[in-house]
This record gives sequence, structure tokens and C-alpha cells, in this order.
Amino acid sequence: MGWISIGWGKIIKEALIFGVSPKRFLPYFIADVTATALGLCYIFLNSSLVMEYSLSLETGTIPSPEFASAIAPLLLLFLVWYLVKVYIDAAVMKQVLNPKPKDFGKCWTGSKKIYPVFLITAIIVGLATTLVGMMGDITGDILTIIATLLLMFALPAVIVDKKNIAESLSKSIDIFRKRWMHVLLSLLFITVTSFFIALIAIIPTLILFSGAVIQFFTTNMIETEMLFYIMQNSLLLIICGLVFMVGWAMISAVKTNLLVTLYRKLNK
Repeated sequence: MGWISIGWGKIIKEALIFGVSPKRFLPYFIADVTATALGLCYIFLNSSLVMEYSLSLETGTIPSPEFASAIAPLLLLFLVWYLVKVYIDAAVMKQVLNPKPKDFGKCWTGSKKIYPVFLITAIIVGLATTLVGMMGDITGDILTIIATLLLMFALPAVIVDKKNIAESLSKSIDIFRKRWMHVLLSLLFITVTSFFIALIAIIPTLILFSGAVIQFFTTNMIETEMLFYIMQNSLLLIICGLVFMVGWAMISAVKTNLLVTLYRKLNK
């Protein structure tokens, strides 16, 4: 199939407008902040186990059975967070197709019907890209990129065309086979856009701790002094962390919009 006009400028403008809307990115933000807060609280309350794990890594020993049982709640928290994030992805993707305010609630309730298929597809895509990446070295990196390109539009296929698991995976691969250059440009476009949003979101943290980092490397500040500096500015650090997480949530919303929009453009 021949080259098609994408209209990158219009697409990014619409995606940014979509992504900075609170009702689009707040669900991601709330899920991430809640999971992070619960996880940090649990780690703080079990700091001795964290030290034990760090020591086991240094000495090459196997952690105690108590550590394995203590880590179970964190794994459960991660599982719940993942299930929630996948549901948010499904709902937000539906909002790209139905952007009118009156359809906002319908997108969240309507996602229940396609959630099982969407979830299994997301798991397959995630496992595929993760497993090939575990090969290590440049081979794993190359295979991860290839797997990402092949499966990038599997989830939008579930939402837009109501494909089942096998059909969505096949559809994504078919789009890559027919328009591989467009898919490659789409991945680069999404990656660069996400990078710049993350860069803007992390600027407050860089400004706040730039002086401490420079002092750390130029005056041989010991680690305890660096830790004390961070503790003195813990409130500002939390604020900076929240700002970054807002940016990260916006990245998720923008990326979701771009995936659906580009899928509809390339699926012609």
C-alpha cells in the first residue's frame, strides 16, 4: 500500500488538548499516586526487610522466607494497580472515539464489556515485549523494538473495531506488514512526544536538587549529608514528585489518544 498523509501537527495538537484535560489524566494520576503512597508506606513500615534484601544482594545470599512472605502484599498491590491501569486505558481509548461530555460516563461503564479481551491482549503484548527484552545485549533491544512495532496497535484494534484477542494481534501485525514505515514513524513520534512531556515535568526536581548534586560532586559531600539535604527538603521533593506524576499521567493520556488516532489513520 502507498504512502498516506498523517497530518502530524494536527494529531499532536489534538492529543495534547486531550491529554492535559483533567478528566483524561486524573484517573491515571490517582491510580499511580495511590499505589505509590501505599507501597512507600508499606516499605517504610518494613524498612528492616528492605535492609535485609539490600544486604542479601551485596553478599549474594538468598533472602529469608520472612522476606518472601512480606513482599507478597507489594506484589498484590502491583497486581491491583495493573488491573486498574488497564481498565483506565480501555476507558480513555473509548473516550478518544467518543469525546463528547455526554459520553464520558458511558465510556467508563461500557469498558466493562470489552475489559476481559482488552486485559488478556494487554498481558500478551506486555509479556511478548518483556520476554524478548530479557535476552539482553543489543539483540534483546532490537527484538523489543520489533515486538513493539508488531503489537503496537493490538489494543486500539480491540477498542475501535471490537476485535477479539487473536484478531487484534493479527490486525496489528498486518498494519505493520503493510505500512511498516508509518508504524516506525508513529513509534518515534510517540516516544519523542512522551520524552518532552516528561522533561518538562521533571524540571522542578532538577532545579531543586541541582545545587545539591553539584555540591555532591565538587565538594565530596558524603552520602549522609546528601540524604540529610533531601530530608530537609522532603516537602518540596514530594511536591516535585507529584508534579512529575501529573506529567506522567498526561503522557499516558496523550499516548492513548495517539495510539487510537494513528490506528484509525493507518487502518485504511
